[in-house]
Amino acid sequence: MKLKRLELNGFKSFSEKTVVSFPKGISGVVGPNGCGKSNIMDAIKWVMGEQSPKQLRGKGMEDVIFAGSNGKSSVGMAEVSLVLDNDNGSIPQEYADYSEVVITRRLFRDGESEYAINHKPCRLKDISHLFMDTGVGSRAYSVIEQGRVGAIIDSKPEDRRHWIEEAAGISKYKSKKNETLRKLELTQQNLLRVGDVIAEIKRQVNSLYRQAKKAERFKEIRKQSKEVELILLAKEYQWLLEGKGLKEEELSRQQDRTGELRDECQAHETSLEQLQTELLGLEKQLKEKQEQFYRQKADLERQENLGQQYQKELESLELEALEIQREVKEIEDWLIENETREKSLSEEVNSFTRTLTKEEERVLEKEQAQAEAKKELIRGQEQGEQTKDFLVTKLTELSRVRNMQAGLIKLQEDRQRRIIRQGEEKAQLTARLDFLNCSVQEIETRLSIERDALRQAKEKISQTQQQKVEGEKTQKKLEGELRDLEQAWKQDQAQIKNLHGIRENFQSYQNGVRVLLQTDWSTEVRESPIFRQVLVEGLETEPGYETAVETALGETLQALMIQDPIWAVKGINYLKEQGQGKATFLPVNSPLPLEGLNSKQLEEEGLVPLLSKMTVQEEFRPWLEALLGNFVLVPDLAQGLEVWKNNPGRVCVVTLEGDLIDSRGIIAGGSPRGPESGVLFQKNLIHKLELNVREWQEKIDRKKDSIGELEKDLDNQIIQLKTLEEGRREEEANILELEKCLIGYQEETKPIQRRLQLLTMEEEEYRTQEEDRASEEQALSVQEKTLNREIEGLRKDIHDQEGEIKILEANLDQERQALTMVYTQLSVLKEKGEHIGKEWARLKEALEEKQTRKRKLLDKIDTGSQIQAGLIAKTASGEATIKELQIAVDNLEKRILATNQTWEKMIKQKEDWEAILKETRAILNDAERKENDLRIELAQMVMKIDHLKEQTLDQSGLPMEEVVSTYLKGDEDLEALKEKRREFREKLEQIGEVNLTALEEYNAFKDRYDFYHTQEEDLLKSMDSLKRAIQKINLTSKELFLSTFKVIQEKMNEVFPVLFGGGTAKLSLTDEDDPLESGVDIMVHPPGKRLTNMTLLSGGEKALTALALLFSTYLVKPSPFCLLDEIDAFLDEANVERFKSLVQSIVRDSQIILITHNRRIMEMADTLYGVTMEQPGISKLVSVRLDTIQ
Repeated sequence: MKLKRLELNGFKSFSEKTVVSFPKGISGVVGPNGCGKSNIMDAIKWVMGEQSPKQLRGKGMEDVIFAGSNGKSSVGMAEVSLVLDNDNGSIPQEYADYSEVVITRRLFRDGESEYAINHKPCRLKDISHLFMDTGVGSRAYSVIEQGRVGAIIDSKPEDRRHWIEEAAGISKYKSKKNETLRKLELTQQNLLRVGDVIAEIKRQVNSLYRQAKKAERFKEIRKQSKEVELILLAKEYQWLLEGKGLKEEELSRQQDRTGELRDECQAHETSLEQLQTELLGLEKQLKEKQEQFYRQKADLERQENLGQQYQKELESLELEALEIQREVKEIEDWLIENETREKSLSEEVNSFTRTLTKEEERVLEKEQAQAEAKKELIRGQEQGEQTKDFLVTKLTELSRVRNMQAGLIKLQEDRQRRIIRQGEEKAQLTARLDFLNCSVQEIETRLSIERDALRQAKEKISQTQQQKVEGEKTQKKLEGELRDLEQAWKQDQAQIKNLHGIRENFQSYQNGVRVLLQTDWSTEVRESPIFRQVLVEGLETEPGYETAVETALGETLQALMIQDPIWAVKGINYLKEQGQGKATFLPVNSPLPLEGLNSKQLEEEGLVPLLSKMTVQEEFRPWLEALLGNFVLVPDLAQGLEVWKNNPGRVCVVTLEGDLIDSRGIIAGGSPRGPESGVLFQKNLIHKLELNVREWQEKIDRKKDSIGELEKDLDNQIIQLKTLEEGRREEEANILELEKCLIGYQEETKPIQRRLQLLTMEEEEYRTQEEDRASEEQALSVQEKTLNREIEGLRKDIHDQEGEIKILEANLDQERQALTMVYTQLSVLKEKGEHIGKEWARLKEALEEKQTRKRKLLDKIDTGSQIQAGLIAKTASGEATIKELQIAVDNLEKRILATNQTWEKMIKQKEDWEAILKETRAILNDAERKENDLRIELAQMVMKIDHLKEQTLDQSGLPMEEVVSTYLKGDEDLEALKEKRREFREKLEQIGEVNLTALEEYNAFKDRYDFYHTQEEDLLKSMDSLKRAIQKINLTSKELFLSTFKVIQEKMNEVFPVLFGGGTAKLSLTDEDDPLESGVDIMVHPPGKRLTNMTLLSGGEKALTALALLFSTYLVKPSPFCLLDEIDAFLDEANVERFKSLVQSIVRDSQIILITHNRRIMEMADTLYGVTMEQPGISKLVSVRLDTIQ
């Protein structure tokens, strides 16, 4: 990659387009101070991507645009193009097919920039990538300025390492590392966002889990409600079937009655039809006679009309005969006048026909002459075209031969270049193949060690995972038990809440008691605390004895305790006024004495008093002693009878099931209502449920503690597993990295081997192709001479043929003119003949028409005479016929009158029969209406049955018959079923709104949670991968940097004595433990001086030391070209010679462009360019002769 050409337009002082070509070797740019020499250096730096205006000796980037001068205005754009020669193929692979690469940069005054490679828009990054690790660039060691030499010396050690990095070729690795770090930061941000999303989704999943559980309970209750609905539907279906059978029987009886009435109507209709038939016959006779009468009368009128018509026709015929005779006379006169004119025109037409025939013969002769001339011309033109086509073919063949000759020359040049490149490539590939084989053996050894470590890590992970799985199973079991306990706790809690609601609303009390308890119906009542207490609230029973106590007390159990009997009167009056039922009142201080035995006496006799199973408040005890003191508790009714017989009239006996024998011997019992509906039972049940709830809560707390301890163990296992997994992933990453390296080396080896084989084969093929090319080139030369001779002959033939064609074209034009004149004469004759012929044809046709009209008129006169004679005869015959018809019409009219009287009598008889039939049909219609009503009712029942079937099918998906057989047992209580349906509906209402799609939403959010969890794991893996990539880049960069640093240090030891005439120099790292970030220090020992730091050197010594470092770098990694801008300014005469020798040592590998004022430096330039300012502020490039320098 060499500099070939630099094009400047509007850049700094170069206002016009300026082109600087750089041949191989050393090029020098000279000129006075301020003429713009360094602007050429700035242009090269700028087009290679320099972004700092300060580095371009300006304040802002717009300073690079030509700002104008005294005689020239400013421009709006600066443009620089740098042309690179790719003769050695060192340009990056994507541009390897181009022999030249053009890099262009433009800057407009509005700040807009444009970059291009090979005239195609690109990014600054693309240009930087083009020069990366080549030693070339706006800040690379290939561009050295006078001020920059001092910067190398005075810069920080961390900045000085840039030179070593560029020479080591790790710039692309640093670029990749920075890009990887950006990706790592982006991945960390994505990981944080995914974590936030996972937390939010987890909250929604937990909420949806609870909703799903509620939906499942709702579906279960709805299922039970659906079964009750199906039973009710089946019951209704059976009822409808029974009703349908009864309706069908009633419909059958009505159909029989309707049939009888239809038969009776049929008989009446038959009699009426017979009378109707007779009447129709009579009507037919009457109609026939009337028609005959009308026909004869019409005939009479027609004959009279014919007579009148015949008379009119006779008069018309006489007038028509006179008109025809007049028209015949006019036609005869016209014929005599026009027959002479027709003969004259006929002769004239015959004469024109003969003349036209002669002219047409002349036209045929002229057309044949023209056709012959045209054929001769076409033959001449075809022969000329054939000769031209043959000439074009020969010219094409000659062009092909010359192109082939040029192609062979180009092919020889390309082949020679390829042979040189392939030789270099073969040497490089052989060296690379040896290196790869050694690397493969080393990696295989390291792989064996890493795989053993990975196997041990996997065994440890498997053991930990098994322990974790066992712990999770135990956790799931404990969580299941916890859910069961929580469910039981919730059920009892809900039942307690329900029971408290019933008690707070007094739903279990009688209506009268409930009204008095809930209503402030008196001031005294509001002020009396004891009035609000009910007897049942002052006592408690042992479990199982609730039924016995409620049976013994009866309605008194809900009695209201009062201080004064007057309150009872007021309460009862209030209930009567409001119509709200009854209530029982117990004055606290006025219980009656107990009749019979009391509880103590019962115990003394060995009986079990009912009060012994109760706990009573002291203020209620007197009344309970009075009410229950003589009640004995027995297991069953049989034993109760024995007790009562032993103590008749003194005790009341009650069983646990609620059977009762009072002191009078009245026995009551049977199947009691459910105990849960009793007030006392509900009170005890609340106490029992509250104990259960406390017990459930204690168990739940213990389960939660167990689960918490287990979760801690699992968390520790997860942490341990994560640590092990990280270790395993690290081992796998190491193995993967080694395997990638191994595969990479192995894969790299294969194409190298194939390439070496291919190169050897191509060398053999090139030798064979060169021999074939020489033979082909000689044959093409002979063929070219032969074709040139043939082409000259063909061109002479074409010239002769073109002269003959011109003569033939002149002859054809003469024949065409003669034929045109004959055509014109013939056209005139044809037009005149056509006019005469048309006139003769029209006259002839008119004559024929007149003759035909005359014949028709004469025939019409003869026909009219015959018609007139016939009409006279018809008139005489018609008068006799009229007299006969008049007699017949009078006789027929008398017969019609007699028949009409008979018809009227039969019509009266028909009306009597129709009245009888109408009455019978009315009765039949009523019967049919009743039958239709029954049919409609039956159809409605069938529709209801069908509707029930459809409703059942929609609700259950089962046919009604299957529902009846499945759900109906025969002993269903319809009221109980309706009560169940009501309860289910209440439960569904208590559940409230339910999200029936909660389960599907839960599954969807769970899948989404799993998806994001997987994404989180993928991001973690990606972070691990990026970290490993950074480690690999750091390792490679470190190896390259240290190896290059070592080589540059060795070269520094060689170059420094050359420039200083002795002494030593040493490069060192400021932090050897971190070579990737460490700075570079330079320690020098000039001849005769002690070892010192760079800052203590003189200006000249600093310049020489900087040059020693730069040239050492060049010798390690030569750049394609080197730009030196007045760096010799610090050097004396002796050091200039040393500088020249160093430049001569690198010119073999690099192209040198020097900007200098030193004549000694100019002497070694192969090409010199001078920069001057003929106009102030405008630089111009001129040539400088070497003899003027000398």
